[in-house]
Amino acid sequence: MLARSTIASLAAPALLLAAVAPPALAAELNTSLLLQPAPPTAATTAAAPTQPSPAVAPAPKAFGQVGHFALDFGLMAAHDFDRDQDYGLYLTPAFWVAQDLQLLTEFGFWYFNQEGPDTGGVSFTLAGRWHFHHADDYRWSVFADLGVGVLGAFDDTPNGGSSFNLLPRAGLGFQTLINDQGWRLMTGLRWHHISNARITGRDENPSRNSLLLFAGLSVPF
Repeated sequence: MLARSTIASLAAPALLLAAVAPPALAAELNTSLLLQPAPPTAATTAAAPTQPSPAVAPAPKAFGQVGHFALDFGLMAAHDFDRDQDYGLYLTPAFWVAQDLQLLTEFGFWYFNQEGPDTGGVSFTLAGRWHFHHADDYRWSVFADLGVGVLGAFDDTPNGGSSFNLLPRAGLGFQTLINDQGWRLMTGLRWHHISNARITGRDENPSRNSLLLFAGLSVPF
């Protein structure tokens, strides 16, 4: 309504002039009046509401960057080059805590084929993994492991020892990227030791030293 009244007030003088002007001038005035744009209204001049920018999720940390997290899992087999063999599964949350350094919190599930009664057990190990030689983008790397764990067996391990033991370890390994989702193949060898640290006496600590082979996958999260 406001726009119409404004147009009418502007057009009134022009129409009066057209009525008394010669026909040619009147036609020109009527044409210019029709072509005149309407004045802006509040509806057309109101600013469009500002749309909030969508939240952008942070990019996941790449392998080799502090904060990267992966879950390692695989198989283990150890032999003491005598009578005893140890077989296991491992499940290891792995965290990058510094340049070239991962912290491993490994859960192990064991079967001990040994002199005397065979048995099983579970373990928890805290270890560090140092990637001392690697590609610039960590597509592959050679690493060293060092750590210690605790083992709870269902019977004496080794035979004549105790069901509770310590698991110090040290070794070398290799990892390489195998697909676009960031999965990695890992394998290596390490010194594998089982001992109760003489907590039940020197005569009840028949510790065992073995060479352990491990192989598995690392999946990023």
